[in-house]
Formats: sequence, C-alpha cells, structure tokens
Amino acid sequence: MDSIDLKNNLAQFTGSEQVFFNPLNKRVNYTDGVRFFARNAGGGAYWLLDILVTQPEILKGVKEHGFCVVILKVIGSVGHLTVARDYDGESFDGVAYTRSIDFTDCPEGEWKFYFVDNTILLPSEY
Repeated sequence: MDSIDLKNNLAQFTGSEQVFFNPLNKRVNYTDGVRFFARNAGGGAYWLLDILVTQPEILKGVKEHGFCVVILKVIGSVGHLTVARDYDGESFDGVAYTRSIDFTDCPEGEWKFYFVDNTILLPSEY
C-alpha cells in the first residue's frame, strides 16, 4: 500500500470499537486505526508499537504529560521517530524520545499518532 492509499484508509477511522494490546506491555492499548497502520504500512509496522510500548523515556513522557504526539517521518527507506508533548507541524515542544530508523519499508510521509494515558490512537480517533 502506498502512502496515498494508506493515508486515505487511515482517514476513515474516527473511533474504535475495540482496543488491542502489545504483548510486550499489556498495560498499553492501541486502537483499530493504529492496528490498521501496523498491519498495512509496508510489510507491517508492528515494530513501531514495540518501540512505543517498551521505551522507558516514552512511557515516562506520557505519564508526565498525559498526552504525547508521536511523529514518524519516513523519507526513502529511512525513518525518524519523535515523541513529544506538542508538535505544531514544524517544531517539537517537550521532546521525550527521538530515534533514527536506519531502514523501513513504511511508505514515505509523516505519520502522526497520539499517545494518551495508556492508549495509542490516530488523531482522527481522538
């Protein structure tokens, strides 16, 4: 699925009928839309959920702020992940975590998620 198809499909998620959890941290849930992304971004992007639910800096930032923005920017086959208290589209405020991803088959683009309390969701599901 290319980035246009993925963005169009993600836009259809406006709520979640159920939540799922990652076995690496059963205290963190994610929504139908996030599950769709994890299943369909490239060959699968469950690795992103693994990072989000296991990194102490991320979990500490979410606990401290109650709300964090997760941005995955992909250019070519390289990704850059940032988790912060706020993001205005150009700059981050209160960065809790940043990481470069040397290789990903995730489609190019900027992929945005919210991490609220113990749930990861798409902005359209908020």
